[in-house]
Amino acid sequence: MPALVQTLHPSSIVVGVLLASAAMAYASWWRRLRAGHQPEQVRWRHAVLFGSGLTVLAFSLAGPLDWIGEQRLMAGHMVQHLVVFSVAPALLLTGIPRVSWPQRILHASAPAIVRTTTLCAIAGLAAIWLLHVPAVLDAGVRSPALNDLQHLPLLLAGLALAWPLAGPRPIVGLLAVAFLGVISLGVGVLGIWLTWIPQVVYESYLEVPRLWGLSAKTDQSLAGAILLVVDEPFVAIEVAILFIRALGAQDDEGADS
Repeated sequence: MPALVQTLHPSSIVVGVLLASAAMAYASWWRRLRAGHQPEQVRWRHAVLFGSGLTVLAFSLAGPLDWIGEQRLMAGHMVQHLVVFSVAPALLLTGIPRVSWPQRILHASAPAIVRTTTLCAIAGLAAIWLLHVPAVLDAGVRSPALNDLQHLPLLLAGLALAWPLAGPRPIVGLLAVAFLGVISLGVGVLGIWLTWIPQVVYESYLEVPRLWGLSAKTDQSLAGAILLVVDEPFVAIEVAILFIRALGAQDDEGADS
């Protein structure tokens, strides 16, 4: 119970209010959009997906997971980050009906798509690595308000990485395979570094009370392993699916010629 009470930090309350406001704004916009289009263009699943994205954000940013990650375990902090930059962005983007996007985005040229995909990969991975620089992450752990502010660029980084795959013009074929391969490598290197580096790099976790008897070094290694065990297999599965689709598309083109 004391832990749950501590999650009600003023910044967590602000996060909850912002997410609730976003949910109400989306509901109002979705109803207006649905009234002006065919039901198959604006479906209930869009609302469910977007609402799920806000729900997982609320759980990770304003619930017990935030308190555990901020004041007890680096591993909890990493789970929180995975939700914010991996799970939530994909749900939010797929919750926006395709018909609502501008035509210039829906009909972007192939070179424009490649450029956008490249920029998304660079910007997303750079932001994730920057936010895990020891001085930056330690400052957030020591300041709950700063920690909450750091979640915004983390979410934006996740949206950048999710955009090429879950946006209105998802990439396909070998470009999608290459994109996921780069993302897998970029996130995987971070996970390997945290898992195997011999010293504790986040000194703020030397200062917090420990849970379950885990040392700061074991906690840090567990955080890196979570990146590898949770995120990497998911990316690998996506790569396999996209590769199979690419081969299938090539077979279809060969049959039509």
